[in-house]
Amino acid sequence: MGLFSCRIPVMTAARIPGLILPLFFLCAFVVGLVWYWRHRGE
Repeated sequence: MGLFSCRIPVMTAARIPGLILPLFFLCAFVVGLVWYWRHRGE
């Protein structure tokens, strides 16, 4: 994270969606995968 240490003020509302959306899709994918893995054996 040293590369962004001097660019903290750049993290404004314009950049937050670009950070939140990939995390949201990743979490949704992981949750779906875990749910499928738990229920596929029943």
